[in-house]
Amino acid sequence: MRRPARAGSGWLLAATVGLLCGLPQLAPAAADDEAVWRHVEEVIKGVAGSYYTVPDPDLMLRGALAALVQALPGAAFDGRADGSYRVLLQHRPVLTLSRPSDSGELVAAIVKATGALAREGRWPRHDLVEAALRGAVSGLGNCWTVYLTREMVRHLSFTPGALPADVGISLLCGTDGRVRHVRPGSPGYLAGIETGDQILAVNNRPCSGMDAAEIFALLSGPSGSRVQIGVTRASGVGLTVELVRQVREIDRPRAVELSRGAVLYLRPGPMHEGTSDTIGSQLKCGSRAGIVLDLRGNEGGRVDEAERFVRRFVGPGPIATIEGRNQSQRGRLAASETGDCAGVPIAVLVDRETASAAELIAQALRERRRALLIGQPTFGKGSVQEVLDFEGGAKAKVTVARYLSPSGRPLDTSLQPDLTLPDPGVYLGARGDPLIDPVVRAALESLFPGRSTAPSDEAGPREP
Repeated sequence: MRRPARAGSGWLLAATVGLLCGLPQLAPAAADDEAVWRHVEEVIKGVAGSYYTVPDPDLMLRGALAALVQALPGAAFDGRADGSYRVLLQHRPVLTLSRPSDSGELVAAIVKATGALAREGRWPRHDLVEAALRGAVSGLGNCWTVYLTREMVRHLSFTPGALPADVGISLLCGTDGRVRHVRPGSPGYLAGIETGDQILAVNNRPCSGMDAAEIFALLSGPSGSRVQIGVTRASGVGLTVELVRQVREIDRPRAVELSRGAVLYLRPGPMHEGTSDTIGSQLKCGSRAGIVLDLRGNEGGRVDEAERFVRRFVGPGPIATIEGRNQSQRGRLAASETGDCAGVPIAVLVDRETASAAELIAQALRERRRALLIGQPTFGKGSVQEVLDFEGGAKAKVTVARYLSPSGRPLDTSLQPDLTLPDPGVYLGARGDPLIDPVVRAALESLFPGRSTAPSDEAGPREP
């Protein structure tokens, strides 16, 4: 197994998982079983060894069996009084699997189950193995830990030179395709997709049984390409729309001076490598009376960049803790000296798409008594993912650590703002005059109570 660059900050875990028909140990015999065994073992032990807590092998086996049942008409499984699982096909018992106690037993169980079901139902063994692996990884119960089949990886590997894009729809964890949020101004938003809608099909492919990552993979593609989505509303009304995938323009960093330079409106964009240094040249905190830090729609990025960013606004003290199972995934982030902007009042704008490293920034500034949070509750994704590559082209995205705030608060639940405001529908401050954005104006009012913030008072906005 090869491990490429990290996707955020790190990865962890140790193994665990499930087994066979009460027999002592299943030995791979046929060439097909040997190939399946190698593949299943690579995936299961790779994911289990990287995951941020010790996984429950029984939950992973149950996830694998549930996925097989979803994939096979007439299949079912049930738990027995002795703790084993019985797998049925057309109400007829096919095999019994003992409850697993480690990753080796889980590997054996998946190999045994997929072999037996392939022989009984004459379904392709490869398809059953991939379904079982998706289910086993989903069985961990972590929305950000997913197995991507070779076919899914190929779909996400866009034409060289084409920018990856989506339609602005984020989904709740689970397998029902429920829309969690629609990004303001995105193709999905403009087409009328709403929070609570359920995605039933993408390009006429039914989404029943797919997890959020699989559906998102289908919604994504090269910028400018088209995708058809079948949706049902809570009322039962159906809707089919064709959307054009777009790259997120709001991710571009922006800094605008307001009130003759006394206030800086700052949208840093995701925390990519070098973001803190780029933004640092625009802060000029010695002349600022306040900063409006707009983290709405910000999906996070690199934790080390988020740490460097926060250091500019605080004095010595904690910023966050990274908590993982493996020693290499643990760490304490802190400032050792006073930042250049440590004395400037800050208002931080957040919404339901403020996630991951952006939430780390927001909560660190709030707990260090440097800022108020204004807007909507945040996403609640305080975790670190890493991508594992497997032979044959499959991948797994695994949660290897989670963030804790300076006070020790886990950041995997939404941050509630100090001042909750309605979502304006579009990120008005992302381009043009930030003062037309009611959330920006509310932020200025919080920084300077009772003072007019109308666009016409004093000079207009300007780039620093």
